[in-house]
Amino acid sequence: MNFTFDNELESFVSTINDFIQKDYSPQHIRNAWSSRDPFSNEHWKSMINLGVSQMILDEKFQGMGLSLDEAILVYEELAYGGVIEPIIEQSILINNLAHEFPQGLQDLIGERLIDQYVALTHPSSPFVNHLSHASGLLSIQNNDISFVELEGIESELLESNDPSRVVSSIKSIKNSHSFKLDPSLERKIVSSGKLVSALTIIGLSRRCLDISSEYVKTREQFGKPIGSFQAVKHMLSDIAVKIEFAKAAIYRAANSIILDHPLHELHSNVAKYLANQAGEIATKNSIQAHGAMGYTWEVDLHIFMRRIWAFNSLWATQSEIEFEIEGFLHENTEKLGATFTFTED
Repeated sequence: MNFTFDNELESFVSTINDFIQKDYSPQHIRNAWSSRDPFSNEHWKSMINLGVSQMILDEKFQGMGLSLDEAILVYEELAYGGVIEPIIEQSILINNLAHEFPQGLQDLIGERLIDQYVALTHPSSPFVNHLSHASGLLSIQNNDISFVELEGIESELLESNDPSRVVSSIKSIKNSHSFKLDPSLERKIVSSGKLVSALTIIGLSRRCLDISSEYVKTREQFGKPIGSFQAVKHMLSDIAVKIEFAKAAIYRAANSIILDHPLHELHSNVAKYLANQAGEIATKNSIQAHGAMGYTWEVDLHIFMRRIWAFNSLWATQSEIEFEIEGFLHENTEKLGATFTFTED
């Protein structure tokens, strides 16, 4: 399977990186955390103007119609920047799948998908992020998908370890528009949720690695930079290996979702499992490289670590992922081994 990305896409990733460097500095995130409402309408509009939400939106909704595996690098770069606004979630969970929604639902939300935030709640991810900025909510329950305007929602604000996330628990919904949801589409939504969590963790883990790599070049001990010590090199190289190992699984999961591959649930589970591992070692080793100072407010590292911890359990905990993978392995022992692994199926 060829996951080589073309020059045009890599150029777009560079544009996203310029946006992050210019408008999304760690200091901006600190300032946003200090407010009660870190969601920036200005930054949301900037990302819309860049084409982020339209990239994988079907052309019937005036989107660009790119495939998810083509756009995945852009969303990973936004995750690397610690972007607060939930544009990655909407793009992959809703915009990418909107053309498969029931027709009546498409008619209700189609015009909102390019420039408005539409939130989503599911039993695997019940808490809604930045609900007050949503133009409406998609609620999935008992094989139904409902759309409800903001005024029809009663909710309760919850505390989050990650101040970038302003999460709400939905208490009641009224005046909703409900449609039957095909079970196969619901499974794709869950796989997409795990993919969002995995690629966000990987983007953030890359940021932790870069911050730590720069820090060990300047922090001196015994008259030399601590980055010259073999033990420190090993700590940071362990992070890099885990990140690279997880990336292939993430790209595979994205490709499986767009192709409706019969094993997309397994592929998304593997992607999240490996990303969680990478996030765990990225936070642990980065703190150690900083001499435990990384969690303090003054050090940028803590911003991205807290985001990793928040996404670690979204859509499934590590133990739940392990249970699902184990169940697949027990049911498909005849499909294991190199002969099966390296076929196109």
